[in-house]
Amino acid sequence: MADVPDKVYYAGVEGGGSHSEIVVLDEQGNTVAEAVGTESNVWVIGVDKCLETIHNMVQDVKKKANISEELKFKSLGLALSGSDNAAMQKEMVRLLHERYPTDSQEYNMCNDTFGALATSAKFGIVCISGTGHNTLLINPDGQTFNCGGWGHILADEGSAYWITHKAVKTCMDDDGRLIVSDYDLSYVRGRIWEYFKLNSWFDVQPYFYKLEKSFVARFTLEVLKGARELKDPFCLHLFYEAGWFLGRSIVGICDKADPSLFYNEKCIQVLAVGSIFKSFDLLKEGFLEGLKPKYPNDVVLTGIRLVQLTVGSAVGAALIGAKHVSKELPIDYDKNVKVLFEAQL
Repeated sequence: MADVPDKVYYAGVEGGGSHSEIVVLDEQGNTVAEAVGTESNVWVIGVDKCLETIHNMVQDVKKKANISEELKFKSLGLALSGSDNAAMQKEMVRLLHERYPTDSQEYNMCNDTFGALATSAKFGIVCISGTGHNTLLINPDGQTFNCGGWGHILADEGSAYWITHKAVKTCMDDDGRLIVSDYDLSYVRGRIWEYFKLNSWFDVQPYFYKLEKSFVARFTLEVLKGARELKDPFCLHLFYEAGWFLGRSIVGICDKADPSLFYNEKCIQVLAVGSIFKSFDLLKEGFLEGLKPKYPNDVVLTGIRLVQLTVGSAVGAALIGAKHVSKELPIDYDKNVKVLFEAQL
């Protein structure tokens, strides 16, 4: 099928530590085609592999949309985990133009949290917890703030990687009697040794120091099994702690939120994104505890509404990309979210 000469498309990529997604929108904001790809966190796989992953998804989605490979997208928004550094963004955009000149006319790159929030609203709060964690605030005046989002070494509390790290470290410390746990660790210890194929604790080091982040994070599924099926107290505790940190990150970011973002006194709506929220029933108790004020200047919230996307975050990335080329695509934000949890505090 031949391309209409003046046909214009806007694309967006949402990239995380485990997989990536791309969407193509037309000038009316309708979805033309979607495709998926591998992980695209630049700090984990490097710049070259990240750019190759983006290009491969562009080629794939163009085929699905019956768009010629030679027809450039008007814009390509890239909302990628780990892409916060402005100098790195500029260099990656330069390399995309140089290496893949027919992919897109323009690019706009930002962290994946921006893409998620842009899918649900023009401003507000988003809390992402999947492989990693970040809580982001965008105020109506465009100012942005984050709580977390510093990567697996400096942060990521409440994420799948953090849950695995906490489980492994607790077992190691208990075995070495550095810190003796109050919990029975037999289930988690056994699953760690089987999952990572250990003969000694030294064997676990390559997974963490060579940064096999996705593989490490997937061990959280074993913790989830222990919590949900076996009611293992230590597994339940790990999810409680993860929930506490996620709740705490929201309280922390609310200190900088514009007053217009609150409703009914001090109620706040937060977009919840990521695989960890699929187990919100296990996070809930710790999450609500984390929402309570801990320090004298904390915002005292009176209510919380967590919403989830009904469409992929790549849509928000496409909207950001379109805005970069002065195009406001028509979007009904209410159709893009559903309520996960709501409570008065």
